[in-house]
Amino acid sequence: MTKLPGVAEILKGVNEKATEQERQDVLAGHWPNVTMLKVLRGFWAEDQILDLPAGVPPYTPAKKSQDLQGSLYREIKKMYIFLPETNAKRVRKEQLFIEMLEVLDPDDAELIVAMKDRKMPYENITEDLVRKTFPDLLPPRPFQAESPVATTEDTKATTISIPHSAKPPKANSTNQARVAAWYTRQAEIEANRK
Repeated sequence: MTKLPGVAEILKGVNEKATEQERQDVLAGHWPNVTMLKVLRGFWAEDQILDLPAGVPPYTPAKKSQDLQGSLYREIKKMYIFLPETNAKRVRKEQLFIEMLEVLDPDDAELIVAMKDRKMPYENITEDLVRKTFPDLLPPRPFQAESPVATTEDTKATTISIPHSAKPPKANSTNQARVAAWYTRQAEIEANRK
């Protein structure tokens, strides 16, 4: 039976490559590794922000000698529990998160804590590298750039900042008008942008 490398071990190997092209090639070589892709997505996808407090939780790391590098492949299935949409109480989420960290390889546990705080511990693995390597993994970046708008008073261009809502409000019987207004406003913003 082939031993699965830990996700932290894979990303450390990618980080150590000298050029961006080498990092991209090594990362792409792990394409079928769904667990690694979920972890990478957790660092930058807005729909993957975990409902847990910032910082390192009070957990007891497993011993390196226990050889738990493959445990993240099993435990990653539980990550949905820590999303804000889940009905679990926050205290229960924190307790389950600590329990999960304690059965992971210590390096993978540190990586998951970093993912929760959205701070990639490997400086050479960036959002741009992940986007280039796996173009469909992350959702498109929200529109946040400033748009030039010509003024009528002179020929100078001024800039305005257009706020972007990542998700529309959820529709229910009490806020249907608000949802309709949100979609109308988004259409107006898009029309003005063109």
